[in-house]
Amino acid sequence: MRALFNILTPKKTGDYIQEIVTVSEGWHDVLSHPDRMGKLGDFANRDIKTPPEWTVPDELKDAEWNISEDDLLQQAPNEMVYSQMIAGKPVDDLVVRKTFDDEGNPSGFSGIPYSGALKEGILGRGYYEGKPTPITVATDVIILEQDKKTGEIYAYLGNRPEFCFAGGIVDEGEDPIDAAVREFFEEVLVASYTMDDDVYKILNGRKWEPNNNEVSLDRRQMICRAIGVPEDFAKAPGIAEFKYKVLQHEHPEAIEEIGNFIRGHTVKTYAGLAKADPRVCERSIFTHAFSMTIDMAEFKNVLSKYHLSMDAEGAEIGKLRKIKLSPEMLIKSGDSPGMFASHGPMLMQALAHQIEIGAVDLKKGKARTQINKLVGAVQKDTKALSLKNKAAGFYSQKKPAS
Repeated sequence: MRALFNILTPKKTGDYIQEIVTVSEGWHDVLSHPDRMGKLGDFANRDIKTPPEWTVPDELKDAEWNISEDDLLQQAPNEMVYSQMIAGKPVDDLVVRKTFDDEGNPSGFSGIPYSGALKEGILGRGYYEGKPTPITVATDVIILEQDKKTGEIYAYLGNRPEFCFAGGIVDEGEDPIDAAVREFFEEVLVASYTMDDDVYKILNGRKWEPNNNEVSLDRRQMICRAIGVPEDFAKAPGIAEFKYKVLQHEHPEAIEEIGNFIRGHTVKTYAGLAKADPRVCERSIFTHAFSMTIDMAEFKNVLSKYHLSMDAEGAEIGKLRKIKLSPEMLIKSGDSPGMFASHGPMLMQALAHQIEIGAVDLKKGKARTQINKLVGAVQKDTKALSLKNKAAGFYSQKKPAS
């Protein structure tokens, strides 16, 4: 009788939100166990002598596990807590658990990854014992759209080749939302940005004749001279960053209007460790994920004013594609690449957040059915991964050796 009652009684919106958040957290954890990510010694040959210096996020700088890897394994309590933002809400009691090997010796942690930083500190405070620490702050942009007729929900994703968000590293002192805007330009929009005809003449082999006593110019320096922008732009680390600087110089109004559109439509969905990211084996990544549900036609109208689009193939994540949320796009299986790193759980949390603020309407068409399929698939994958972890001893919670 109770089962029949549950079938006939539709879930409330709050129940859907809580269910999505709960399954995303469980999925996040089983994806990111340190034994799955790679242990400290696996990266002994990596050059970590000059990692960037970063300011540690306030949420983590006083964490009791913010010490060197060796000290952490020996000194940390069996359980620790820390703060994150999940689905738009601060969560202050997330638990990190120490794990042990078959002999009862501390072997790792469930809830946070190894940094792989060779004793430099899992996050650090800018410097640890006089050495720079590999803390990196990142940002991601999660774009959703709901079909007005069918109610089905779509995401705009790149590929690595796994499906992924546009995003990247926050510069020192840069606000995460400003970094999100900049990275969206660099990874998506500048691929469609064309510069002056002189640039193409240069790129096609025309040489710039230097003045007397002047060294030869590289290609980017020639471009800077051809279009009259500062030659310092040529020092940008990649062509996308270079083109962004040129666009910013030539058309600041485009940067401002498009940037304001993104800022005006996004909300911060997630702030915390980017667990399940293979890059954490080189450095620890604390990410800020911003999500928005938009009318893409409205956004494209803004882009078209400046002859920009999301249709060009970017160097970092390829072409941003409109993809219906489904188990096949979330989870790697068969021919489906699945989601990159932690992006799957963060996408689910963004969906929950967008439902809560009313940007995604569960009452429209197939929305509820679609979300039920997503939740079911994530639960199934979480269970399968959990069994694999246990079979491999990933979650051994034995008592420490006496």
